[in-house]
Amino acid sequence: MMDERQLVMPGDILSTTEEYLPGEGTYESGDDICAALAGEPHFDEDNKVASVVSRNKPAVPEIDDIVYGIITNINPKMATVSILTINGGNRQLAVEQRANLHVSEMAPGKNTKTKAMYKEMEIIRAKVTQATPSIQLTTLDPELGTIKAYCRRCREILQVKGQELWCAECDTKESRKMADNYGLAYADDIRNSRK
Repeated sequence: MMDERQLVMPGDILSTTEEYLPGEGTYESGDDICAALAGEPHFDEDNKVASVVSRNKPAVPEIDDIVYGIITNINPKMATVSILTINGGNRQLAVEQRANLHVSEMAPGKNTKTKAMYKEMEIIRAKVTQATPSIQLTTLDPELGTIKAYCRRCREILQVKGQELWCAECDTKESRKMADNYGLAYADDIRNSRK
């Protein structure tokens, strides 16, 4: 058996299957239990289970986290969002995370047209309201909503003009549920949250 203070790498042998059962972060290889990830080995003597605990666990969205994502699909009841990053997080997401933004959580008031709020491939800032079993988001607060939108005609980035979004290329006006600082800091917000 290894020392629990020792750092192990994927493939390192932790123990034999006669001594322990394989736990989280491990796999069985013949008669050996091996590390499936880099981290610290842990041996549960009560249950006789060997596991590996990663020092840098991948980021997973939690309730009240502010996230940035791309709208990937819209239907009359909700939008599907592919989460890019968690604000203030210093770790990458574990795997691609998808979330739902229900029409009732898009904007205050009675406007229930999802396509009037958001369009596909736009970047939004949202808050996590539920983390399991599925991630649910809200953009009801003023600081939440679209932070980068594209013109439906020419796909240029839309600029704020009064209370609407405007395309300088084809002079089209559009409306969205905008974050209160739309377009001012979206690149820096995402870049800083990945540091």
